Amino acid sequence: MVENARRKVIFIAALLLVAIGLLVVPEKPFRMGLDLQGGTRLEYRFDFDAAVRAGMIDQAEAQDSYALLAEFANIIRERIDPNGILEASIRPEGTDRIVIEIPSAVGAGRVQASAELGPEGLPSGRLILTLAEGISDDILAKFPVSGGLLEIGGSRGEKVEYGSRDGRIFDELRRARQATTQLDHPAGAQIELIATDPIEQLIENPGTMFFFVAAKTGDFTGTGTDRTQEEQRVVSWLTEVPGRTVVEYNSLTSAEGGARLENLLWFPDKVGKGQPVTPPHERLIPVLRPENDEWRFTGGDLARVYMAQDEMSLPAVGFEMKGAKKPKFGAFTEAHIGDQLAIVLNDEVVVAPTLQGALTGQSVINGGPGGYTTDEVNELISVLRSGSLRIKPVLEQKELVGATLGDDYVRRGALSAVLGLAVVLLFMVGFYRRLGIYASLSLFCNLVLLMGAMAFLKATLTLPGVAGIILTVGMAVDANILIYERMREERKRGRKIAQAAKDGFDNAVSAIVDANLTTLLTAIILYNVGTGPVRGFATTLIIGILTTMFSALVVTRLLVHMHVVRGAKEFGMAKILPETRIPFQRYGRPALAIGGVLVLASILLFFSRPDKEQLSIDFLGGSAVTVRTEEPESADTIRRLLSEGTTGSIAEATVQPLLASGTRDAGFRTFRITAKGEGEASPDTDDTATATAETQIARALGSVLQSGPVEVAVEGGAVSGRIYFEGEHPIADIVAALSDANVTDPVVESVANAPGVYSLQGTATAGMRGDSIAIAIENTLVGRMDTGGLEMRLAKPIPGTSVVGAQVVGELRDKAILAILFSLLVVVLYIRVRFAEYSYGFAAVAALVHDVMVTLGAVAIANWTGLVEAEVGLTMVAAFLTIIGYSLNDTIIIFDRVRENRPRMKGSLEEIVDLSINQTLSRTILTSGTTLCTVTILFILNYGSGSILEGFAFALIIGMIAGTISTVYIAGPVFIWLERRALRAEASKPEQPPAVPRVGASV
Repeated sequence: MVENARRKVIFIAALLLVAIGLLVVPEKPFRMGLDLQGGTRLEYRFDFDAAVRAGMIDQAEAQDSYALLAEFANIIRERIDPNGILEASIRPEGTDRIVIEIPSAVGAGRVQASAELGPEGLPSGRLILTLAEGISDDILAKFPVSGGLLEIGGSRGEKVEYGSRDGRIFDELRRARQATTQLDHPAGAQIELIATDPIEQLIENPGTMFFFVAAKTGDFTGTGTDRTQEEQRVVSWLTEVPGRTVVEYNSLTSAEGGARLENLLWFPDKVGKGQPVTPPHERLIPVLRPENDEWRFTGGDLARVYMAQDEMSLPAVGFEMKGAKKPKFGAFTEAHIGDQLAIVLNDEVVVAPTLQGALTGQSVINGGPGGYTTDEVNELISVLRSGSLRIKPVLEQKELVGATLGDDYVRRGALSAVLGLAVVLLFMVGFYRRLGIYASLSLFCNLVLLMGAMAFLKATLTLPGVAGIILTVGMAVDANILIYERMREERKRGRKIAQAAKDGFDNAVSAIVDANLTTLLTAIILYNVGTGPVRGFATTLIIGILTTMFSALVVTRLLVHMHVVRGAKEFGMAKILPETRIPFQRYGRPALAIGGVLVLASILLFFSRPDKEQLSIDFLGGSAVTVRTEEPESADTIRRLLSEGTTGSIAEATVQPLLASGTRDAGFRTFRITAKGEGEASPDTDDTATATAETQIARALGSVLQSGPVEVAVEGGAVSGRIYFEGEHPIADIVAALSDANVTDPVVESVANAPGVYSLQGTATAGMRGDSIAIAIENTLVGRMDTGGLEMRLAKPIPGTSVVGAQVVGELRDKAILAILFSLLVVVLYIRVRFAEYSYGFAAVAALVHDVMVTLGAVAIANWTGLVEAEVGLTMVAAFLTIIGYSLNDTIIIFDRVRENRPRMKGSLEEIVDLSINQTLSRTILTSGTTLCTVTILFILNYGSGSILEGFAFALIIGMIAGTISTVYIAGPVFIWLERRALRAEASKPEQPPAVPRVGASV
């Protein structure tokens, strides 16, 4: 039955040893997804078309967008993770996006700061604001010099994004575009820093550096205009469209109201320290585009950037061009001796010296009249050294998953997998006895090879990936059951045991290959369409299908061969069903009618309900924020506080208590708050709305939100406060951590009725403030383990955040629809090739459409009743594609038997189809039952957890039940109808007369 068995044993053993080595030798064999270990996921978009119009890149570069994305990804990596300490994953995605994933071990910090507006306030239309006098240096330092987001006038005030800060001056402001939000803020109004993140600021800072020649009066000669007219055009445009920037004006074409002189650009002059604050349009400098591409110099052309001093011995930025650019830069500056060289940093002219001679060596950029501070020089050097992004990235998606949430999901997912595997193995051994043991060994090899392959590919294991492993178990069992049932049939026909084993495998190969390859095709589609965890699921499924086919057709076959060679007399399998002759097709028409009604009802139910009640933020945009409360609270309390303390979609957000954090009677400590968008990008939408969701929610829930994670106060040198941990730790370990954070004589006590919360007292080191001590404690606890081996993780009040921008929603939705439609098309084409007829493919697709629509209706009902958290998003699309693949297995196996029986049998097509279904009925029941069992365990253990696996598993349960029924009562009748229709069409064709042979031709 098996040739060269010894060689195959050696080959399998070698594969297993390599896989085990890949899992054991590396400290981290494969990357854990953010949904398992916690962390941050950011998705940025680059507008290449606007960049071409603005002259930042040329058309050829825009066409090779992947090369630009790769360049930008390297720049971002150099900025945020130059030494690889963060273990950040930074990769291009699609044609205009970059995805950054950062594990929880180094979660990005948040800074809170507030101050008051200065005497000028923020008049409508102005693009500069100042803080009041007397603001301490400590407060100012919390406002990033590279930009951030401000809120003026409290929670119902106005949100303003600034691009840079110089002392108390905030510049490059971008305000909300709705006329109703252009507010006049008086002096003394409260200003608060929100939604700031040091890592995001490093990513979003373009670090642009350009070298231009300032325009002179003579440059306007013969153009029909002059500087005054051109500047007035700019000022008029900025005045008519408040909130826009000069850089946006530069990107306009003449038809859009842009500069008539195509070689003219405008940039605001940088406000020097001690200089009067004026709006950008009052300090514009015109510059000329380079006359040829060789004289186009950017920050990417710098060979070296370093700290230097200017003529006044003040801190400055020194630079030197790369070797190939050095002579060109020298020729450029020599050609413009006597002109001003305008050096533009981050869209602002920082210095414009008059060229006294050619610059062929090292040069210096100073900070103007007020000079640079050392910190400002260091920040500029850091950005310039990493290179210029040339295009400012736009944050479109953000997801933050707390480490504890990840741990909880890991436990539930792992327990689901272990229990599902145990149930399946027990069933296989009990039902197939010795063959069941062989199937279990094959399954073990399958899982080892699967995990080893993931380690070799450095794949990311995600929460849906765990579900993919569970489904791999189901598919592996399916293949073994199919083989064993064919062996049973061959034995029943009188074949000797060796021949029965050989024929069983040979006859099962085509069905196994067809069923798994169609599922593989849908998984490949899902991988190319999905993002994040969904792509992780597709990766696991693709590898699992390949290892399943190898394990079933090679490992199981080898084990059965060895069993036969050793003199086995019988297989000894139990029997679940006697031989059946159920006339399934007798009920074909009523079954089709019922199926059609169910599909129609599902469609009507789904589309009759509001999108916000059943679509996730993947397809609507918005934000989902997970919060913890200090004491158990009811969902009604959270809803009331949100409606009173927030505006817009957040005030109408849905509040879902996570059942694992409490009970309905006593209240809950953890809630998920979901504020959904409208599903379409709108030009009137405040672009900062979703970015501030976390801040608005934190402010509204301030009275009930958990404090911390570290709260410290210092009074007269005495330290007091609280620390909030994810779990409980020995007090001696906490005392040791406080000592390392420079708290003298620390005393720690656990807080009653608050697991993981500890009070602290001690003495502060001279000169230490409370916030400084809190930061020192947090830094000390990063990655710290207690004596029991548990990581001392701090419990954040807001452990998880997910934000999806409105602009990316349409793309996600369209890709999801295309994925489903394309997978159905692939199924038809594949089955057409394998079965040589379209009837099989169209019948299979009809059954799959039934399965997906019925599942969609069940998801709508579950969401409507609130019984299951099952919104339609990317993960649900993954469930639909999985249902398509799995349901297709059943259909193909029956159709494979129909194709096998048709040439051998006499009788009607209905009888042949019925016989084929009856012959495979025990296999259908066994495989559907075992897989349904594993998925049900997955659902039960994740019910109420808030995990995406809850809705995912629910959809799979419904889909598998519907798929089992549709295989018999939808695919069969549709196939028969299509075949009869084809036969009638063939019979109605007129008979063709015999061809008349040509003269001289042989007959």
